[in-house]
Amino acid sequence: MTGQSTTATGGPTVWPLSVTQRGRILRDRSRGATSYNMHVAWDVEGRIDASRLERRLALVASRHPMLRARIVASAFTQVLEERVPVPLRVETGLTDAAADARLRAHETSAFDRSRAPLWECLLLDLRSGRKRLALTLDHMICDGHSLDQLIGELASGVEPDGPCGASYGDFVARERARYGPGTDDMMAYWREHLAGTAPDRGVSLPFCSRQDAPLSGRIEQRSAALSREEAERVRQLRSQQGVTPFLYFLAAVLAGLSRLSGRPDITVRLPVHGRSPEFASTVGWIANLVRFRLPNAAHPDFHQVVEDVRHTWAKQLAHQSAPYDVVRDRLTQSPPGPTRPAVVTVALLTAPTVLEALGARLLPRPPTGAIGLGDEAGLYLSFTETADGAVLGCRYDPARYATDEVDLVLRAVRLLLTGSGPPRGEARHAYTGFPEPRRDGLGSAPLHRR
Repeated sequence: MTGQSTTATGGPTVWPLSVTQRGRILRDRSRGATSYNMHVAWDVEGRIDASRLERRLALVASRHPMLRARIVASAFTQVLEERVPVPLRVETGLTDAAADARLRAHETSAFDRSRAPLWECLLLDLRSGRKRLALTLDHMICDGHSLDQLIGELASGVEPDGPCGASYGDFVARERARYGPGTDDMMAYWREHLAGTAPDRGVSLPFCSRQDAPLSGRIEQRSAALSREEAERVRQLRSQQGVTPFLYFLAAVLAGLSRLSGRPDITVRLPVHGRSPEFASTVGWIANLVRFRLPNAAHPDFHQVVEDVRHTWAKQLAHQSAPYDVVRDRLTQSPPGPTRPAVVTVALLTAPTVLEALGARLLPRPPTGAIGLGDEAGLYLSFTETADGAVLGCRYDPARYATDEVDLVLRAVRLLLTGSGPPRGEARHAYTGFPEPRRDGLGSAPLHRR
């Protein structure tokens, strides 16, 4: 496979930006540039050899061209330098509080995209003798799958061997061939799947008083911890239906939003890896957003909702690479009623595993910056399985949603996940927290078969 690139003799390689990268540049121009990073950090037990870490970072950077990239926003291109300095920063003598503050700043700092590299590794040596290791990359050169790939290569005891295979330039070339001008036939599936909806129309939740408010860009977080017993109950329920954790969680979100909103037809945004096998080890922003629509999310039997999600997802897998911006722009319609940005984005987060690398045992810290709200979502729901149970999380824009409204959404999803329901004879409004029964969207139908 050959990407659309140009290489001067002994000089850098130039690739066009992907659709997603280009969309980010345009949004930054219209809304003001902000940091948009992928970030992961760990507490470290044992010794880390900084020189060994630096050598390994250099090897990984030589294997993945996007780790040597800079962005030329005016030309919508990315330039791959032949060599870049290894961006390893070592800081010593920090207190625990100072280290926490340093990690937060590292996670949210904006890279100068006109200069390579667009990533940095931070090693903090604390006064207590502990260490913290962080890796932060501009989202323009990396996505969640890429971050996992890089962590695996850094943690592996095997030296990376040569190029990674298909390059990000190859991905851009294929994307342009499939979804560029004159390729409207590739939209047939999405035209049918989203018929009667607008790609940017969200879920109307009647109890949300500020739902039409413009997004502020601020992010707040709420979470609900599931005990080990509850998490085991979730695993048993999804195993009975033979679905993955992601599909089971997605079904609970769709059914919960349907019950809360009183609408049977629910559409949410899903982040997907968007990769075909030849790009399995490619580092770059290949991840995509897709619109997942379930017309029958209000079915009274949650088992049926799960089955419907399974069948819809199977059909959608073959079309997940269609760039979100292309689908939105080509299929925009104007249905009756107000059109507002996508309200809900859904993701399944997997907790990083313990890594044995670099002569140290790495203990994972929560990847607080790994996934953000995105540019148009007011709610971002996630589910993470942990050693002690599970965490149902929500990132939200406080300009649009109040804390008690977010908590209600989390409670509805949690009840569906765990197969719980209101005690017999209990008023539904007491169960949901609504002051009036008529505003209770959960309904009286059983959540699960008994």
